[in-house]
Amino acid sequence: MNSDFENGSFWAYPIQAGNNHKQYRDLGIRDAFDGHIDGGYANWDYEQLLSVDPDAIVFQYGLTHVSTAEFEAEIERMRDDPVGGQLRAVQNDRLYRGGGSYQGPIVNLFQTEATARQFYPDAFGEWNGLDTLASDSLTLFDRQRVADIVTEGA
Repeated sequence: MNSDFENGSFWAYPIQAGNNHKQYRDLGIRDAFDGHIDGGYANWDYEQLLSVDPDAIVFQYGLTHVSTAEFEAEIERMRDDPVGGQLRAVQNDRLYRGGGSYQGPIVNLFQTEATARQFYPDAFGEWNGLDTLASDSLTLFDRQRVADIVTEGA
């Protein structure tokens, strides 16, 4: 995560074409920043976030660049901030770990599953962190089949 939670500086990324946001498009997730940001991204503070007041916030690179403990520590800073604590996403505990930008088809399967579980737990199963993707029997795709395809192609 490239944001600076301590100083209230956040990188906001609208959902765009290309592989970096494919999981969101595939799941029909709408973008709160659409129409508010010209270009691929912007650096916003808490007040700007509050002006849009999204019902959920996904932190790009939250799955790929920080541990669970680091992510939770950063989120706690947001909860404790006088303005950050006013955000609907904070109040409703809808602060999610987003995937990385660089993904091929296999990484996309895991990132799509993580996103689906965070946004739609009733349909796809509860999100319990990265361990969920490795150990849960309820999965969005057949891991053995993917492993077989990779092994056969090698």
